[in-house]
Amino acid sequence: MFRPKIELSDQPQTLSKSLKKRRSPPYFQIVAMVTLCLLPALAGWWAMCETKEATTSPCITHAKPRVVVTTQSKRLHLCRKGKSEAQFSVALGYAGVGKQREGDGRTPLGTYPLARARPSRSGLHRFLHIGYPTKAQRRAGLTGSAVGVHGPPRWAADLTTDLAIWGFTQGCVALARDEQVDQIAAWVSQHDVDEITIF
Repeated sequence: MFRPKIELSDQPQTLSKSLKKRRSPPYFQIVAMVTLCLLPALAGWWAMCETKEATTSPCITHAKPRVVVTTQSKRLHLCRKGKSEAQFSVALGYAGVGKQREGDGRTPLGTYPLARARPSRSGLHRFLHIGYPTKAQRRAGLTGSAVGVHGPPRWAADLTTDLAIWGFTQGCVALARDEQVDQIAAWVSQHDVDEITIF
């Protein structure tokens, strides 16, 4: 019986031989390559975070001393020379922000005159009146009154829980402690602050 002669070169290579010919790169080379690839991305991410933090500071655009309220983070900042000298958690209107009419439960947005502190007529310790609505807003049909910065109601004045974190107002900016309102009032008076920005 005729059997064809099989040359050695015609035979398929075994799996073990083919694996022996493929040399995997050493472990430290893989780590070095991955690190080199990730370093530019990490550096870019860090620079982006640093830039974002600097540009989103609520006080950076205000050279003149003023009170600034950031409604997204619910924080009140005492801004001077582009920096926040103190900040406090605040409660805002129960219906959100963007006040347009009396009784809508919203806190106004914008820049307004801010009056010096006076004793509250409704039992809120002290009250710093916010000049909403402005003359231009009144001409546009916006209504509202008695909007200001104040402390907690008397029933909550002695609570240990920070009411400003979870509480709501009729549209004012409220703090959790009478002492915080006193601190803001003293700072406003010391630096002749006459404006508040709410955004």
